[in-house]
Amino acid sequence: MGRAVNCIKTENDDSLRMPPETLLDEVTRLINNLSPANCEAKATELKTLLGSSQEYFEWLAQYLVQKRISTQPNFHSLYLQFIDYLGDWGSTLVAAILASVYINIGRYLRSSKITTSTSERSLLKNLG
Repeated sequence: MGRAVNCIKTENDDSLRMPPETLLDEVTRLINNLSPANCEAKATELKTLLGSSQEYFEWLAQYLVQKRISTQPNFHSLYLQFIDYLGDWGSTLVAAILASVYINIGRYLRSSKITTSTSERSLLKNLG
């Protein structure tokens, strides 16, 4: 498939439950268009898209960590604001994000490239 949002769940390489293509595109579009001015509306939209189901929270958490949080440190406050607007509905997402952060930090710390690759060190720093 080759999409940038295909992610791996754990160190054991268990696959994540991927959302259907249409939902994946909608969530990606939502995050792409996130701004301080529309953060609350986008949080409401995400709740509507995913409904009461939390089956894609692990995928969403991994996507946010690998493709957004680790690579876009200037937007960390925006992502925190977005998560705050999710309220209690997003509490399971927060736990999944933290788990994903810890898994990815562990990967970088064990990577043979961490001592020679400035990009890997930068990603590790952003996760910290």
